[in-house]
Amino acid sequence: MTVLWPAFLVAGVLEALLFVVVDPRELSWFGGPLLELSVFSVYTVTFLIIWASMSASSWLTVMMLRTAPVDEARGRAESKRIEA
Repeated sequence: MTVLWPAFLVAGVLEALLFVVVDPRELSWFGGPLLELSVFSVYTVTFLIIWASMSASSWLTVMMLRTAPVDEARGRAESKRIEA
């Protein structure tokens, strides 16, 4: 939930901002014919795509913040040594 909830909120805001500028009834693929989807379908698919993107971004941030255990006495990350 640490990742999904903030991504959900941001996806809602981004979708609202997107559809203030873009009319979902006028969407087409690269200048071709208009999409034959209902407005509700366009909103739903767009929200899910944005939510997935924001979730992936948040998840990657969480994974990158994980660090190696720190040796308190030395103040640096511990490395495991293999002894022969």
